[in-house]
Amino acid sequence: MRFWNAVKAAMSGVEDDGSYESPGGPEDCARLRREAFTVGADSLGLPPDWGGKPYGVIMETGAERGILTLAAFVTGDGSLYVSTGGGVIGRASHVHVVAQAKALVARAADHVDAFEDAAGFPSPPVGQTRFYLLTSDGIVTATEQTQMLAAGQSPLSPLFGTGQELLSEFFQLTA
Repeated sequence: MRFWNAVKAAMSGVEDDGSYESPGGPEDCARLRREAFTVGADSLGLPPDWGGKPYGVIMETGAERGILTLAAFVTGDGSLYVSTGGGVIGRASHVHVVAQAKALVARAADHVDAFEDAAGFPSPPVGQTRFYLLTSDGIVTATEQTQMLAAGQSPLSPLFGTGQELLSEFFQLTA
C-alpha cells in the first residue's frame, strides 16, 4: 500500500521531502486539539448533502506520559498532538499520512451506530481510548479500554487498528 500510494503521488507531482512541523509546546497542542473539534464540513469543501457520515475522526489515548491525540479528516488532512508538547502537523505532501487519514475516516463510517452524542470533549483517562466522530449532524463519541481495542476484543477494534496505522505513518516521519 505504501509503495502504491508513493507511485500515485509521484505521478501527480507530489513529493514528500520527509520534513514536518511540530506544535510549539503543550499550549499549542491544546489549542490545536480545540481547533480540531471546530472543523466543519463546509470548511473542508464538502457538499451540503454530505449527511451524517463522518468527515473527521479524533482518536485520543490516555497514557501515563500524557494524552495522544490523532486528528484525521476526509480530505486527508491529519495531525498528531501529544499533550506534553510534541507531535506532527500533517501536510498534503505526506502521501502516506493522507492515505491513512482518509482510510480512518472511511472506517469510522462503519461504526457510527456504536457512538452517542458528545456532551463535551474531555480527554480519556489513562488506559482508555476515546473516539470522536465529526458529522454534519454533530459530534458523537465512544470510549473503550485501550487494551481491549488492541487485543481485538471490542467492536471498535478495527477503527482503532486503522488509527494505529495512521499513527505509524506519523512515527515514520519523525524516525
